Amino acid sequence: MNLYEFFNHKSYKSFKTPDDRIGENKYYQMQLWNNLKCNKISIRDAENIRYQEKDLIAFLIKYNDCINPDVVVQRDDKKRRAIFLT
Repeated sequence: MNLYEFFNHKSYKSFKTPDDRIGENKYYQMQLWNNLKCNKISIRDAENIRYQEKDLIAFLIKYNDCINPDVVVQRDDKKRRAIFLT
């Protein structure tokens, strides 16, 4: 699964539990751990990712740094998109 498929796949769901609490399906964390492994990323790193743009971008930056430390990351704050350049 590539990153485009990952972010367009239903990897995160919140739902109402029988006792009226909000539950979460955090399958996306397992997907990130299984697909983006490197020696600088621990299972705990993946388990602590919230399904929020800031956390996901930070994780991807850490992964890019792990596989290619020469990657230059540029962030366009006006559009709130991350651009990864090599």
